Amino acid sequence: MEEQPKRVWTIHSADTGKSFEIHLENEGTVEQLQTVLAEVCGVSVASQVLINESGINVRSGMRLTSPRHESPIFVFNLQTITASEPPRRRSMDMPVLTETKIPDAASQLDDSDKGAQLAKMLQARADEMCDTTKQNIAEQAIMARALMSARSNLVGHAAHFCKKFTAFNEELGNCFNKYDQILASCDTGFEALEKVTLPLELVGGEGSQMGTVSMSESTVVQNMQSIRSYVAGALQQLKGRFTELSVMNMETSARLEVDMDMSELEPKGSHFVKLEEQVGEMQQLQASQHSLAENVQNLPTMYSNDAKLGKTLRLVLLSQEALHHEAHTRMRCISGHQSQIQKMAKSISGYKDSLRSLDRYFGELEHVPHMSIAFQAGVTEVHRRVQFREAYSSQVAQCTVKINDLVEREVKVRKAFSNTHGKHLPPMLIPGLNEMPPAIDIEVPWFDCDLPRLESLSARGEGEAARGEGEAARGEGEAARGEGDGEQGLDQVSDLKQALETIRQERDAIQQSTLELHWKVSTQEAAMKSMDDLKLNNTSLELQLNDTKSNLARAMAALEARTATLNEIRQLVGMSVSAHSVGASDCSSGTSYSESQHDSGLLDLLRAQKAVAAEVLQARETTGLASAVRMGPEFNVGDVAMFLRRRSSQLVGCTETEVYQAVTQGDTHWFLHPVPSVGMGGEKPRLVIGELVEVHQMEAGAPPEQGDPTPFGLREGEEYHCVKLANVKTFT
Repeated sequence: MEEQPKRVWTIHSADTGKSFEIHLENEGTVEQLQTVLAEVCGVSVASQVLINESGINVRSGMRLTSPRHESPIFVFNLQTITASEPPRRRSMDMPVLTETKIPDAASQLDDSDKGAQLAKMLQARADEMCDTTKQNIAEQAIMARALMSARSNLVGHAAHFCKKFTAFNEELGNCFNKYDQILASCDTGFEALEKVTLPLELVGGEGSQMGTVSMSESTVVQNMQSIRSYVAGALQQLKGRFTELSVMNMETSARLEVDMDMSELEPKGSHFVKLEEQVGEMQQLQASQHSLAENVQNLPTMYSNDAKLGKTLRLVLLSQEALHHEAHTRMRCISGHQSQIQKMAKSISGYKDSLRSLDRYFGELEHVPHMSIAFQAGVTEVHRRVQFREAYSSQVAQCTVKINDLVEREVKVRKAFSNTHGKHLPPMLIPGLNEMPPAIDIEVPWFDCDLPRLESLSARGEGEAARGEGEAARGEGEAARGEGDGEQGLDQVSDLKQALETIRQERDAIQQSTLELHWKVSTQEAAMKSMDDLKLNNTSLELQLNDTKSNLARAMAALEARTATLNEIRQLVGMSVSAHSVGASDCSSGTSYSESQHDSGLLDLLRAQKAVAAEVLQARETTGLASAVRMGPEFNVGDVAMFLRRRSSQLVGCTETEVYQAVTQGDTHWFLHPVPSVGMGGEKPRLVIGELVEVHQMEAGAPPEQGDPTPFGLREGEEYHCVKLANVKTFT
């Protein structure tokens, strides 16, 4: 098996200046490098901070093939940096120096061999001290380079944050200008809303007691004013906090320029210039020791040179100790600046979150300046839609009358045929010959019924019109009296007529503008009612929001009950109208059809139907299935559905005698099959609720002959569903 090619990584310790060579595979990871460093340097993986000489962090989670992981790499001990005092240097890092005593000249001369041995010893000692000095200076150079790389790392982070801060400062300034403009326009919009009067229909019971109510007094506008107060205060606080951040950024930049001045530790700085001088002095003494060692008579001079070498070496060691303390102080300062930059970066992120939160509220306030005009347009739209519904209902009523007239004439013709020829024909000879066309009852769909009527605006406009007509009448009386004054008053009469015409024109203009104004005011309040459902997360508005939700829930419950009852009554009224028209035709032709019902009888019938509707609503509340009823437009097996019995006259061409159709929100066809049996009292149930257990999708086929009916009165090819229920509940 071939070995993977390896690469040598040079690692320098920032604490001691020691160097290590680590062999790793080319595809090795930073985690592998940190594991080896923990064994070699004695620095745990969690405490290691790796920075290359360019000042770029060597982070875990990446491979060493990345360009930023170039060699050499400096390893810092995070525990040492954060400590209040630098750790004491270990004894093994300090070279051992033994004091050398200078013997007297007599003892030196007695033994020449011993003198030569001492000279060699002093010569070797000089070489050792010079080598120790060079090694120590090399370690100091590594410590200084590590400090410079940490400074480069800090400068890079500071430059990146400076760009980020400048961009955010510009963005924040634009946001502040935008928000100030919105607040100014919002104040103008609130002033305009104070001049808008709400119709009584949009105010409720309080409006009739208080008289006219300004739109600014409505709950919606007061909520908007509360939002405006909240965002104005929050915006002011944000401006103050960002001003503090700007001051902190300037102070950090100023301290950074002062604290990061390390010119003395650069290769040409005063620290290393002095070390070079000391090395040069020691090298001269070393050369002198080599020359003096040839003659034992020079031993006193060699001992003197040895003492000078030791003194210089101690100075170099002391400079290393001073550099160690200086590096620790500088690294603590760099760490403090890094923490400050990270803190300011987090502050910017927090300010961005605050801006996003405020932007949502300011988005709501942007609509305030347009609310007055929009409300007026909304009132006009309400009147237009009410008029459309009235025209729509009128057309439906006319269509119903025309069709029923056609049916009435057809019934007369068929009865005449029956009296003349039909009574002589057996029923089985021509099936269906005795059938009569049913009367039709077209129901107006439920739409635009929730719009306010805004009748107070119409009454107000009529009152102003009446006052204008009174003024016109008084003007005409004055003109008539002026005409009786003779020829001398002709000019005055002409002036009065002209003034009267001007008054009439002004009156018409005032009436028109008044009506338009009131319509627009009502529309704005109707549009603003939908804004009550907007979510306001501010705690100061939580109470008002809860009250609004509870009121809305009660109103929806009441509306649902009224809707169900109204639909039942509307269907019953349609039956009564059909019965009345058919009864009238029977009376005219002398048939056995029932006479038209009296108004009091219709009222009793409506009251009875109202009681039935109340029974249905009560049954829905007490039935467990009612809470799970779906309103379509599609159903699945397991859904709970509600089916209502339909009259055959409501489904044109229907061949089924009993039809139960599902109550849905869309225009889909779901029918109950088989139909339920007769309930108590021999009466078919009016309402059926149950759980779907079978669903069959069907398609209406072609009728046997043109004009013949199809199932449930559907057109050819139209889809419908027949379902079967379980857990059935019926209501008569």
